[in-house]
Amino acid sequence: MLQSFRLLWLSLLTIPLLGAVLKVQELPDDQLKTVSAQDPANGQKADRRQARVLYGAALLNARNKRLLEAVCQLEEAWKLDPAAAPVARALVPLYLALGRTQDALTFSRKTLALDPDDFETWYSYARQLKDLATTKETMESMARAASCPSLKDRPHELAQITYDLGVLYEESSNLPKALAAFRQAETSLLEHRQTLVDSGQVTDNQLHAELARTLERKAQA
Repeated sequence: MLQSFRLLWLSLLTIPLLGAVLKVQELPDDQLKTVSAQDPANGQKADRRQARVLYGAALLNARNKRLLEAVCQLEEAWKLDPAAAPVARALVPLYLALGRTQDALTFSRKTLALDPDDFETWYSYARQLKDLATTKETMESMARAASCPSLKDRPHELAQITYDLGVLYEESSNLPKALAAFRQAETSLLEHRQTLVDSGQVTDNQLHAELARTLERKAQA
């Protein structure tokens, strides 16, 4: 069985660029102000550099379950660089963990405005909307997740997203679209079956279980 995709967003905590981020030296506040006053362009660069430092420190705090500290650092990083999609993206799972659902929705939208090909955030956003019983927008967001080009080389995630999309269509009595989504999930698993098992993403038994549930829903549709 696919490991719960609901926690997919937390993969941001293992971003491989973390090491590079932490090499950036943090400038003292008074130096940042001086740089900004002398040259706005240099000031913006200094703000972005400071934001990267805060972002890296926040990831470490989040990994060590210091969520409040991580949120404060990310919020400060966002103020310094409000065009940084990774910062907005990192705030979403932390807000959800802290029960700040409205903030999670807000920053999901900010992330998607900056990076519309982010299938993980589309999926997260769709699940948040589902909890609010906004059916139409939930299906639209899940469909956007399934159509992201970045899913092209992620067959396992594609199978999960299209399966969940099929369930949403089935629940809304749109059986033709449900059937198409379940077929896409089935195809994604079958065409990449050996690769998924060999790479360790799933065991053979898990893949059989996923195929079985997909075929069952397809038969129902």
